[in-house]
Amino acid sequence: MKLDPKLFARLTKKGIPKEEFEPLLPQPSSLTLELLQAQGLNLVLKDNFYCLSSTYTSVADTLFCIVDVETNGSKPSRDQIIEIGAVKLQNGVIIDTFESLVYATDISKQIQEITGISIQQTLKAPALAKVMYQFRLFLGDAVFVGHDAKFDYNFVSAMMERVGLE
Repeated sequence: MKLDPKLFARLTKKGIPKEEFEPLLPQPSSLTLELLQAQGLNLVLKDNFYCLSSTYTSVADTLFCIVDVETNGSKPSRDQIIEIGAVKLQNGVIIDTFESLVYATDISKQIQEITGISIQQTLKAPALAKVMYQFRLFLGDAVFVGHDAKFDYNFVSAMMERVGLE
């Protein structure tokens, strides 16, 4: 289930009144809320407003997931992640790490030179669906951070959608 980007933007700021938010959800709304939370959208009801839990969490206490992906091209619609790495950080301390190559049969010579990842390596790697499922569990409700966050996030989102983990 996807949440409208405008609705999401409002949740990141001051929140949305309960009486306005719940009618926007497919019924039963309680089940939809549980589904959104299971997908990693950490919604809370505070003072009769739905908002993201990060709205009320100090930066020091926030769990960040710093993500970097290597891909076999620049277009999430036709290319794929060939390696994903992430570090969870909270209060300046590394909490956990994640790293995996991803099965791929198509990596240009140029991409192999840039990334140092060969087809021989990815042929031995787990399938995209398995890696994305494991990464989704790892990410949890942490805040997604990246050096080129738009690129990395767009690829991660597209791969999640591709394997049915929207």
